[in-house]
Parts: sequence; structure tokens; C-alpha cells
Amino acid sequence: MSSMKGAAAPSSQGEAKKHKHKVDPRIEAKIMELRIKAKEHLSVKQFEEALRCLDLAIDLHSTSYKLYRMRSIALSCLQQYERAAADADRVMELAPHIMDGYYHKGFALFHLKDYAGAAHAFQQGLKLNPTDKTLRQGFWDAIALVSQSRTEGGNEPELVPAGTAAAAAAAALAAAEAPASGVAVAAPSALSGAEGLGEGAMDGEGPASAREDGGQADGQ
Repeated sequence: MSSMKGAAAPSSQGEAKKHKHKVDPRIEAKIMELRIKAKEHLSVKQFEEALRCLDLAIDLHSTSYKLYRMRSIALSCLQQYERAAADADRVMELAPHIMDGYYHKGFALFHLKDYAGAAHAFQQGLKLNPTDKTLRQGFWDAIALVSQSRTEGGNEPELVPAGTAAAAAAAALAAAEAPASGVAVAAPSALSGAEGLGEGAMDGEGPASAREDGGQADGQ
């Protein structure tokens, strides 16, 4: 009798799992619509509008790393780096096998002047993709500023504004600030990071998995 019960359990568990991932097609369609709108807003530098679309999409699908990744980009464009870092953390939780979350976390921490934290985030990303030039550049830029800070007796190096964070229609964001020493971390691409929008426009710049994750993830 107990063996019959044991045999039935996996079947019902598997069925429950199957139903768990079933999403109402109308909700799926709405999420897709919001994602497309967010991409369009990012492409014309309408960051607030993009953020509103992504907030709504995440309310409908709170386990999509791609939505959090795109929102992290939008928040960085708005210079809301603490929130951008929080979304990057969520990307890392949901998709620890890709480098995107580590890159966007490093970018946000860099602009929060947490250079040691930024270096660590970039380094973690490099463990997943040791050949990525943007992660490597970000890591050494952050390390340079950590060293500079220590050399100056613990005082943080000042950052000199060098423009605002903005997304080019087919290229990348400009960094909101550039360090006085001339060291500047690479900016995330609002288009390439937004699930392959503008793919190839950066001619190899920016995180490869941010341009297109190549099917590594589950499509969420």
C-alpha cells in the first residue's frame, strides 16, 4: 500500500510543476507588449516611460531576469544607481549562469563610488566569461580607482561630470560621469542589453550575453 502511495507522488508533483509554469496567454501577450514598448522608449531616450512599462511587466512576471536586466539599464540611464544595483542582484539570483547581472551590478556600484564592490562584481562576471573586454576594462578601471584612493590616504577620488547617461539609437549609453584621473568604466548598452535590440550595432563592445544570451537561459 505504501509503495503505491510512493509511486503516485512523483506523478502529482510533476503535474503540479507543469501547471506552475503555465501562464495565461493574455498575460503573456501583455508582458510582451510592455517589453516592446520599453525597448522603443529606451531607443529614443524616454527612460521614465521605459521604466513605467518595465514596472508593470515585472508586476506580471516577477521571475524574468530579462525584465530586471532591462530595468537595471533604464534605472542607470536615470542615474538611479542604487535601484539599478538592486535589479542587477535580482538578475544574478534568477540567472547566475550568465554575466549580465554582474556587469550591471559593477556599473551601478562604480557610479555609487563603491569601486571595490564594482571590481568584485566585474571579477565575478569574468569568472563566467574570462574573455569579455568590457568586464575586464571595468574591473581594471575600478581597481585603478581603489589604488588611487589608497594612495591619497583613503580619500575617495572625485568624479568629474562628463555628460549625462544617455542611449544612442543604435549604440551604447554614455557614462554619466568620468573619473578625474581619466579612467572611465564602459557604459551599459540600453539597446543591446534590452534582449538583443540593436544587436551587432556595438561591433563587439559591451557584454556578449547582454547583447544576446544565445539561448543560455530559459527565455524568461
